[in-house]
Amino acid sequence: MRIVLGSFRFQVSWLVLIASLMAMVLLINLGLWQWGRGDEKQQMNLAAESALEAPPVVSRNITALDEYTKVQIDPESVSDKHFLLDNQVSQQRPGFLVLMPLQYQGKWYLVDRGWVPMMADRSIKTPLEPQEFAMFEALVNRPSKGFLLGDATADQLNTGWPKVVQTYDFEALSKALEVDLQPIVLRPVKEYLWTFERIWKPTGGEPSKHYAYAMQWFGFATALLGMVLFFGLKRNR
Repeated sequence: MRIVLGSFRFQVSWLVLIASLMAMVLLINLGLWQWGRGDEKQQMNLAAESALEAPPVVSRNITALDEYTKVQIDPESVSDKHFLLDNQVSQQRPGFLVLMPLQYQGKWYLVDRGWVPMMADRSIKTPLEPQEFAMFEALVNRPSKGFLLGDATADQLNTGWPKVVQTYDFEALSKALEVDLQPIVLRPVKEYLWTFERIWKPTGGEPSKHYAYAMQWFGFATALLGMVLFFGLKRNR
């Protein structure tokens, strides 16, 4: 391909031009995707902040509520069988997130009681028996199942209580508990007598990270365009 532009000419092969254009389209689309992810995280953060300031909702059907809705829960019963979510860190210390089943309006949910430290033998010394468990306020959260190689969760669920788990696999947790758990975790909005260290934060993550990735992809596309112009643009003799 050859284009004359006054005292300059732009000349590259069609193969190079097509390959470069395809690469630039891909890089720009990756940048737009990351930018969209940043906007999505920003909206999630704003929704979480609004939920914390909103009055609690009393609902018979929590599963119908939006993510991060603040609810008021007066449990009918709680279980002494706890799940310990593995790979949870607080101030560079390894530990577990304690998940306790409770019954509300005839349905079973998991409530996040908070973080407890892990001992060297992967045990815990923190007593898990809840004290004075009563009405509380929490945010509705639908955590993703996550990714796990193999079937480690199933193996661990064959052990005694409390059971260490790697992911929010509600189907497997329901089988272990022998109740039908709703795919929701109730996250208390403040400390109670029965909560431990609260490390979960109702945010979608840092939008700035995605915006930075987007600018990186846009930079790659700009650099590629510059290379094509540098090697293809020549002065006429």
